[in-house]
Amino acid sequence: MTDTRPCILVVDSDIKVTEHIKRTLEAEDYWVQVAGDGVSALAILQSQAVDLILADISVPGTNDRKLYAEMHEHPRWKDIPLVILTGQGISCDVRYEGSDYLTKPFQTEDLMAIVWSRLHQARQQAVSHSRIILEPRFLTVGRLRLDVVKHYAWMGEQEFILPAPEHTLLVHLMQQASNMASAQELARVVYGIHTDFANAQARLQPLVFSLRHRLAFFVEGKDCVSEIPGVGYHLLIPD
Repeated sequence: MTDTRPCILVVDSDIKVTEHIKRTLEAEDYWVQVAGDGVSALAILQSQAVDLILADISVPGTNDRKLYAEMHEHPRWKDIPLVILTGQGISCDVRYEGSDYLTKPFQTEDLMAIVWSRLHQARQQAVSHSRIILEPRFLTVGRLRLDVVKHYAWMGEQEFILPAPEHTLLVHLMQQASNMASAQELARVVYGIHTDFANAQARLQPLVFSLRHRLAFFVEGKDCVSEIPGVGYHLLIPD
């Protein structure tokens, strides 16, 4: 019988890291394949369909540029979402277009958020590509412009890249720019969970803080994500 669960390929030479990720994702009913080096990773990709790749692309067996190039240029692999596992920060993210970063050590909540977000985004793109009428590719609120498909955004003329969970959050806030978005609604969109306000707020707070800090850099420190106590959030972008 064919396994219909989403297949996630984890590539890392650190056995403790791969075991932790495998155990965590399998508990959420994902099918997980593990590779300790680039050669093994490419062999798995050649033998079966993969829905998402979590990879430390500096693993043995191939250098980071080669492993990325192999995945990015192969016709069957180039559209597989890639999350790069790194202990070196994200200063080099512009080299790997369309990729997200998860800095080790990471929290389980961050792992689950980025996995759900990237798989959800891939499903949405697959649906949109099959439709004749497509939703707008770009959203604009005040000085902020966002690419709905990729993770690029612009505040005026300044371009920046958003991690997947922040991108998902911002898309929804911009779509609801004239209204308030409830915490429960945002938790459902970003994390795929249905829960009460208190739990939704607890899950969202670190993500909202990160997005708020990122946007504030471009608008002289102004708060662009306003919290409505006991309810949710509202986007406030200066013109």
